Amino acid sequence: MPIPESKAVFTVKLSRRLIGQMTQNHRHPMNPLTAIYARVSSERQKEEKTIGSQTSALEEFAKAHDCIVAEGWIFEDEGYSGATLARPGLEHLRDLASEGQLELILVYSPDRLSRRYAYQVLLLEEFTRKGVEVRFGRFTSGTLRKI
Repeated sequence: MPIPESKAVFTVKLSRRLIGQMTQNHRHPMNPLTAIYARVSSERQKEEKTIGSQTSALEEFAKAHDCIVAEGWIFEDEGYSGATLARPGLEHLRDLASEGQLELILVYSPDRLSRRYAYQVLLLEEFTRKGVEVRFGRFTSGTLRKI
């Protein structure tokens, strides 16, 4: 179902205003301040090093699109279930968003953010309210899907 035009315009104006406030001291407004988030929960995933492949793909995308990923802004929750929001990496990511320090979050796929749809919606709404864009993708075509 498409977003009504009036709501879409308001969302765009609100996001631009918040991003403008966050980037007052940012030297490169076209190069978003970006955080990367990756998660695996099972022993098999840990053994297959799938968290490393997620992070590598996200780092490649960020580099190719001139995103600025500050040192320490790659958050990996290894061995944490996506059925809970109590994860150290996710908590740090949420703190950065609340402090207005970032503009973009790259996540490999929605289920890496959370296994529960309700939590995905909650997190996306929280990040959107803070003016932070979240992009998901499998990186097969070198692009990320916006949700």
